[in-house]
Amino acid sequence: MGLFGSAHCLGMCGGFSIIAGRTGWWPAYGIGKTLSYVLLGALAGLLGHSVIAISGGQQVLSVLTGLVLIVIGAATAGLIPDRLALGGALLRRIGPLLGKAMGRGRIRGPLAVGVLNGFLPCGLVYAALMKSMEAAGPLPSAMLMAVFGAATLPGLGSLALLEGSLSANGRRLIVSSGGWLVMLIGAITLWRAFQTGVH
Repeated sequence: MGLFGSAHCLGMCGGFSIIAGRTGWWPAYGIGKTLSYVLLGALAGLLGHSVIAISGGQQVLSVLTGLVLIVIGAATAGLIPDRLALGGALLRRIGPLLGKAMGRGRIRGPLAVGVLNGFLPCGLVYAALMKSMEAAGPLPSAMLMAVFGAATLPGLGSLALLEGSLSANGRRLIVSSGGWLVMLIGAITLWRAFQTGVH
């Protein structure tokens, strides 16, 4: 989900990645963003334990995760209007904090930007959190989100490294292809949920 969905990240978080690459030590940005996902994963694991205890709760989580992924993929591929970036108001509030964070130094600046970026609303992250809830525990859920966060970094890192050599059409093709892959992951998740009832 993280690797194939990273094309979605290029559109949502690519700007932060490019800024971090220009002004500081880029790996610090990736570490900060992944740390935020780990914290969110631990919280999701606590909640997931209660949800899965309910009869049929795990199947419901799988179905919701699959549906969210299909919608995110369709929006990323340009098949439907992208209404998933619901964080406009939050981004306006965090924007000044991001500006201050970048001035904190070569490592601390990108690290702080990554941490803040990790908390911005993102449909793909929500889907990953729903999937991590199925682990039904803070530690395994946090570990799953750590893997998810790490898997999104190659795409973002490549964008920061190759920003000048990618044409607008090339970026659109990458993002659109990623959208179709995310839809495929969502469809597989739905199929598995209805195959056995519990995953």
